[in-house]
Amino acid sequence: MKIQHIIFLSLTALLLGGCGPSLNIKNLDDLTPEQLEKADPAPTPSEISDSSNKPKIVIADFLEPADVHIKKLSLLSGLAREMTGNTEKYLSDAGVTLIAREEAASLLNEVQLSEMQGKVGQYNGPSVAQYVIIGRINSITTSSDFTEGSTYKNKKGEIIRISPECNYKANVTGRLRIYLVPELRMVKTIPLEQDSSSREDSRGSCNKHPASFTNLIREAGDQAVKSSRILFQNFFTPKGYILEKRLDQKKALSFFKINLGSNRDLKQGAQVEVYNKTSETNPLTGKVSLEERKIATGYVTNQMGEKYAWILIEDLEKANRVKLGNYVTMKFKKGWGENVGEFFDGL
Repeated sequence: MKIQHIIFLSLTALLLGGCGPSLNIKNLDDLTPEQLEKADPAPTPSEISDSSNKPKIVIADFLEPADVHIKKLSLLSGLAREMTGNTEKYLSDAGVTLIAREEAASLLNEVQLSEMQGKVGQYNGPSVAQYVIIGRINSITTSSDFTEGSTYKNKKGEIIRISPECNYKANVTGRLRIYLVPELRMVKTIPLEQDSSSREDSRGSCNKHPASFTNLIREAGDQAVKSSRILFQNFFTPKGYILEKRLDQKKALSFFKINLGSNRDLKQGAQVEVYNKTSETNPLTGKVSLEERKIATGYVTNQMGEKYAWILIEDLEKANRVKLGNYVTMKFKKGWGENVGEFFDGL
């Protein structure tokens, strides 16, 4: 048995074999309320109000490279359209409000002009979005390799023939930039890169025509956005606050009410992280700054409404550190199958 297969079975057993506490609360009245110490600093009324508002985002069509050859490959494969559509799809999953490009034409023009000039601008037009995302395709490379056929004799003395084959590969690189409106200030850059490959039996030569790579180029672009989606999804992840605590004294479990719910696309089983803010004073300058520290991880239960949800924090020691007004964010993560695939790619 190959080592990769043994590792795969072990990982599968580890990932699927565990069974934690149930996320189904039968009756909240069966839980015992517990008073919470108030966080200092506490969230402001405007911060609490913003929790229920989805950020408004407009995504520009991906920009194609100036290089004539690369642009031709991009146009043949419909790469820019594909990568723009996938970015919109994954942002929709993050619970944001997407603004149609037609409604934000002047804003997009201002941001793209600001980007070309390399300057921070100021948008004074209609307020249609809080963020603009500009995607760009940087490079597309393709290659094909021919492998001669061969024969060998197996342990049974049988002659095994391996046909000649062609191996095709495409690589796509690019990036996403997120701009804050109205300042038109770039707040995050996300690199994009991925390969895609295929092979087929050959009679002696490989097809090098650009049109033969269109599917691979499109697939590499799809995977480039998918593999980086966690970075931009978590940038826009909803932020809520701790409102209340209740205990299941029989099972020694801690449950907390937060002001995020189905209106921010929360779902049962979703992972959330709880953070505490503290004021820190620099002993040299006397300057006061806010420090944020993660204090616990929780999971959304079945008790949820439009603007609230109850979460479970299993670790009692960490649960006891949680305060009224600590902030909570939903955490997007890759599926375990993706992580296993990346693990084997590195072997």
